[in-house]
Amino acid sequence: MDGTKRYSTLLSKLGKHTITGYCIYIKKLSDIALPVLVEMLEKSYDNIETQSKNGPIDRILWQSE
Repeated sequence: MDGTKRYSTLLSKLGKHTITGYCIYIKKLSDIALPVLVEMLEKSYDNIETQSKNGPIDRILWQSE
């Protein structure tokens, strides 16, 4: 994942979780809205894929925002 800063709106809809700069901690899948998690992962993947088309990613993405 490319961090959590970009996804504050989705994180507010996710359900019971905690975060660090790049990790989302979930105790039970039943505590969260899985479609929201899937949406965040898809957006993260799309962002990383787009950035990699410009060449190698030479920085830690979650620290660069």
